[in-house]
Amino acid sequence: MKICIAMAAVAGLLLVAQPASANVITTLDFDGLATSQSFPTNKGTMYWDVLPTPYGGFSWTPSGDSGWNVDRWSSYYTAYGNSGTNSGNFVSNGNAPLTVSTSSASAFYFVSADFQTWAGSTAPAGSVTVKGYKNGIQQYTKDLALSSTLTTYGPPVANTAIDELRISDASGYWIMDNFKTSPVPEPATMAFLAVGGLMTLIRRRRRG
Repeated sequence: MKICIAMAAVAGLLLVAQPASANVITTLDFDGLATSQSFPTNKGTMYWDVLPTPYGGFSWTPSGDSGWNVDRWSSYYTAYGNSGTNSGNFVSNGNAPLTVSTSSASAFYFVSADFQTWAGSTAPAGSVTVKGYKNGIQQYTKDLALSSTLTTYGPPVANTAIDELRISDASGYWIMDNFKTSPVPEPATMAFLAVGGLMTLIRRRRRG
């Protein structure tokens, strides 16, 4: 009986003592991706390419002209009044709702991402809606107001496990950079391992 109580106590403590904040945060800045296609304009050259999928452990759908694209920051964007980005790459949208999901279909935490409207485009987006799903069930939704400067946004409820993030807009173009996520911890597995170790220790003490 005492062994069972001790096992339950250890398992319970470990389940509680695994804060999500202890997880490592991964940032995808898209800077290592190719932007081999160019489009000259009277305000500079736009460099872009299709965002490969999977990338960074995530599936990005749809990919291509109507979906996820990767762009290189250049004078083309500053000429239209965009500001706040760096000299590297970022991603932009086509004309379809976009999704991000883990390639392994495992759960993750969406920590934050930097968003801004694409000033100077034919239809700059005034806002985007971010929705988190797990097993097809919506966990949260958040409307983000966009400006011509990158602004960091996170989910409405921190540390909410999801397996898919959906980003949509009414009708317009926007920019995203510095996509940050963290893995969902598995405290139950650690608790079982700890309980197993406790049982082994108790048996050894009894034999000794």
